[in-house]
Amino acid sequence: MKRPRPSRSSWTEDGPPKKRFGDDEDGYEPDDDRDRAGEDDEAESVTSAEDVEDELVVLSAPVAGKLDQREALLRDALRCQRARDFQGAERHLRRFMEEYPDDVRGLIHLANVRRAQGDRQGALDAYKQALKRDPNNPLALWWKADYHMSEPLNPDLKQAQEALKRIVQLFARRKDEVARQWVDQAKAKLRYCESRRLTLESHKFLKARPGEAPSDKNLRRARELLAKARDVYPEDPRNHMNLGSVELQLKNPEATIALCKAALERNASYARAHLILGHAYRATGQLKLAKDSFLSCIELDTLNRDKAEAWRARREVEQELSRYRRRFFNVLANRPGEEGEREPLELHRLKEWVGVLEGDTITAADVHRDPRGAYVLHAYGERHAYRALPGPEGLFIERV
Repeated sequence: MKRPRPSRSSWTEDGPPKKRFGDDEDGYEPDDDRDRAGEDDEAESVTSAEDVEDELVVLSAPVAGKLDQREALLRDALRCQRARDFQGAERHLRRFMEEYPDDVRGLIHLANVRRAQGDRQGALDAYKQALKRDPNNPLALWWKADYHMSEPLNPDLKQAQEALKRIVQLFARRKDEVARQWVDQAKAKLRYCESRRLTLESHKFLKARPGEAPSDKNLRRARELLAKARDVYPEDPRNHMNLGSVELQLKNPEATIALCKAALERNASYARAHLILGHAYRATGQLKLAKDSFLSCIELDTLNRDKAEAWRARREVEQELSRYRRRFFNVLANRPGEEGEREPLELHRLKEWVGVLEGDTITAADVHRDPRGAYVLHAYGERHAYRALPGPEGLFIERV
């Protein structure tokens, strides 16, 4: 059977659009009210209407010298789209489609403009119309797949996968650079689709009655699916964070810390990963690091999805830190606590307290008594050395 050939007008030396599913520009912040058990950010559009306006969809290589009228119209439409002048963009595209009715790029651009305005049905109609005229157009297949993946609540993975597999089929036997780009990016999107399928499947194990947490058995099943999703598409920071959230519910905060760090390596601005990391640090007693993570979430959560929870957790952690500081001060000053009790001077506990307050791992410490009868602690951590002593207004810790 002869393999179908892609339309020449649908691709050039520029190859496919550079953006891929899973390019995490905004942290994939969640767009639903799913509780922490369902930590996934499914409702966020993979390529939302707001994202589409920024896509560089100049799909033809410019001719030598000046751009011809065809390419100039497309570039003018793109400039208008980026400036949110959607009427201007549609005006240029309508002219393009009138003058070049056989070039389906006008319809593809028009669909993207409609998506940028939130007209999803109008966008889908334009993609379908483009594919009706040119069923082998990889760009139309690409954006139609992207459209189905960006469904707000229930992404149509089957439709997306069909379009992406068609792209692979069109270019698989070609050896040029453009074909390689199409195949590589389509395969990457297919991996992304599979990771989302596994994540969606995990949701049925993360559901529970109001006020109840999922059972450990269901959490373990969800963990298995989320681990597969992470392995299939590790480029997506959500896959690491989702798995870390379930590990935290299974009382494995150390695993959560490693997974959230992996998510932040891929997107340092991922607010929810900072939030879950803060909870994990708190569970392991690393209160200073927990506070810092909650503050990062507050700073980065521009959509206010997790900010309230981060503020609440931060206040609680600061109260815990204040209690540690009071106890530390009383021991070093040789004073009784609020209820008259005196805590013993134990070096291993003082080391632990310095670590909690400074967010460092203390490997060694020594203590001596000063002329006033108070104690001074010297502690040596993995990052810094510290001196702790009771000051006139409370505990004083400095790096030395």
